Amino acid sequence: MDRFQPNSAESLYKRGTISTYRLGLPDDGLEDYEIVITLNPDAVEVIYHYGNAYARKHTYQEAIDYYDQYLAVRPHEDKTYYKRGLVYYERAQEVDYNQTDIYYSQGHFYFRKVELDDPDAEPKPTEYERSNADYEQAWQDFSKTIEANPTCALAYLDRANIRSEQALRDYTQAVALNADYSNTYFNLAKAYAEHAIQEYTRAIAANPHDAELFLNLANAYYEQAFADYNQAITLDANLVEAYIKRGNIYFNQRNYAKAHDDYRKAIDIDPENPVAYLSSGRVYHEQRQLELALVDYDTALELDETLAEAYYNRAYIYDDREDVYFILT
Repeated sequence: MDRFQPNSAESLYKRGTISTYRLGLPDDGLEDYEIVITLNPDAVEVIYHYGNAYARKHTYQEAIDYYDQYLAVRPHEDKTYYKRGLVYYERAQEVDYNQTDIYYSQGHFYFRKVELDDPDAEPKPTEYERSNADYEQAWQDFSKTIEANPTCALAYLDRANIRSEQALRDYTQAVALNADYSNTYFNLAKAYAEHAIQEYTRAIAANPHDAELFLNLANAYYEQAFADYNQAITLDANLVEAYIKRGNIYFNQRNYAKAHDDYRKAIDIDPENPVAYLSSGRVYHEQRQLELALVDYDTALELDETLAEAYYNRAYIYDDREDVYFILT
């Protein structure tokens, strides 16, 4: 009978995966993977787990590097494209860009080119551009996942989330540049969304202070997100997050009836989802059905007492009531 060898490559590999995935100890997993590679340099699968361990540590560049290595050997692994896409997506979300960053980048460029007479000077990438690059790489990876596995509902969901995040960011930037856009309906393009994204992105690079360009880019992103949420729901009718996110698009379009339908569908599937109740409450709030809004906000807070937006919205209703009381008395 074979004896168990605690320091064998196979045993260390298993221990590393347990540490990484079950125990939530990616550093311990990395130590074991390091030894496994030393004992067996041909253990290609370990490279994939290296990437996962670094991803769990939120050490994004290292995770991407290992996923790249693994895909160089196994280019048809759709799960790895999906994982790498998630890493790019998470890193893009961490960026807190602002308009000052754009001005700084331009200033640095012109200083190098004019004041220092540097003909090779190039504009420094802004936080916006770095974030956008990560979003686009994530989009490509999720698209590759879908090409390899067209029935992967989560890939459609996450690809839609990317466009939704970009749309919200660019809409916010449009409002910051021109407050008149704060009441603009999201008039989503019905076709040519991908071409529109490319053209608006180029236009923004040339003129980063044009509010309408940011608004139009946001609209194009929303159109792509909407299509992917629909496909995700088609593939998995119980995907709660897809209903909530699609409802958010309807909400931003001020199509409150359809938004509310999606939020209530999410509640039907998962009656203990606090975000679904919060979102449903927002619809009632916008429609001035304040009692119903309070019921949903209260339910959301019963399920998650850390939901700050529910406290804020509920307090806003109480303040509104107080104002009415003083007016009437």
